Amino acid sequence: MYSPYFTLIPLFIAKKLNIKSVLSVRGMLSKGSLSVKSKKKKVFLSIIKMLNLFKNCTFQATSLEEKKDIEYHFGTKRKIVIAGNLPEKNLTLYTEKAKQENHLKLVSIARIAPEKNTLFALSVLKDCKKNIQFDIYGPIYNEEYWKQCQTLINQLPQNIVVNYEGILNHNVVNETLQQYHAFFLPSTGENFGHSIIEAMKNSCVVILSDKTPWRDLEKLGVGFDIALDKQKMFSEKIDYLATLSATDFNAYTRKTYDYINNKTDASETILQYKQLFQL
Repeated sequence: MYSPYFTLIPLFIAKKLNIKSVLSVRGMLSKGSLSVKSKKKKVFLSIIKMLNLFKNCTFQATSLEEKKDIEYHFGTKRKIVIAGNLPEKNLTLYTEKAKQENHLKLVSIARIAPEKNTLFALSVLKDCKKNIQFDIYGPIYNEEYWKQCQTLINQLPQNIVVNYEGILNHNVVNETLQQYHAFFLPSTGENFGHSIIEAMKNSCVVILSDKTPWRDLEKLGVGFDIALDKQKMFSEKIDYLATLSATDFNAYTRKTYDYINNKTDASETILQYKQLFQL
């Protein structure tokens, strides 16, 4: 929604010509997203409201929480349609994980930036007692932030091994995820989280913050969604997964795989999109 060429100029023209349009905010109005470069974004939102640039827009929200974010910033009288992201068809097979007790291989596939909370993830690992390997894939968006991460990596105890693996080519994402036990992403906000879905489709247990649409994961037996003010709990859950035998751990991975396949049926979402474009 901040792009001049793909959003602001087209919407300005649409307003002048009285053309109806759809704007998908893609999580950009969440508290986590707005906390990054917050002053700049506050100024932008103030100017947009003053110009009434989104006058003819129907807003697309991908969840009820995102609908509330839109209403908070633009008012309850705006037309808002909830239409979730369309998932890709799962073509991967269930993968049993080889695993030793008291060992766990974690992975993150995300840009390295404050909103993805890489530094927090490393702080969590500092308090883990078991043998943990954490491999990080993704572009470095903020060099200063990455330097802070590197400083913390150098302070981690010997039972924690962290590797930065660079940018992962999308055509090897599935085979890469199949080599890991759990996907670790304590981000400050996700409106959907495609990488989370990819992880579950490749039989990875997920360890997330409570700032994503993926909730009640522990109750479902497929992972954990934990409040960011409970850092110690993140460490405890990671250590717990590490203690499991291969048999017990794969009871988790089987549930995770089945859960995401049932969850990503696209038929209801397609109906939502039909409603969205009946402007």
